Amino acid sequence: MQVSAAEAEEALELARTAFPHLCDWQYEILDEESDYQGFTLWGVHSIQLDRYQVRRFFVTLASYKAVWRGHLSIGQHAFMWTSADYGDAYLVDTRDCATLPEAIRSLKQEIAGLFAAFSVSGEDVAKATLAQGTKGALPKAGEGIDSGSCLK
Repeated sequence: MQVSAAEAEEALELARTAFPHLCDWQYEILDEESDYQGFTLWGVHSIQLDRYQVRRFFVTLASYKAVWRGHLSIGQHAFMWTSADYGDAYLVDTRDCATLPEAIRSLKQEIAGLFAAFSVSGEDVAKATLAQGTKGALPKAGEGIDSGSCLK
């Protein structure tokens, strides 16, 4: 899928609007002469761990042929990785989508699903605290805190 510079700027604005807390948005348009023909854009969210370490989370949206895909990664954006370095990983990916807005919606759903697996409500914390106070230990899976669907 080839895009013009004007279409690239429009896609970039759509992504910025969809992910307003990300910064340093960039894009790459590759033509028919390259090994990878398509369009990719990405933004980053950085967390400064200490004076020397930064964790960078990337949202990447890419088109290839007639489909769009979304990716959440850490360490590097998902554009033409040749090798992963320490701490680099894809966290979630979308299925093939027909349009950029569909890929954005799908990626947001995948991200929400990932982070929902790690979140707890105030009620869950209260149950865990009560269970710890009465039993002397945190509850086992399924007791007090909903363990969700885990592979056994």
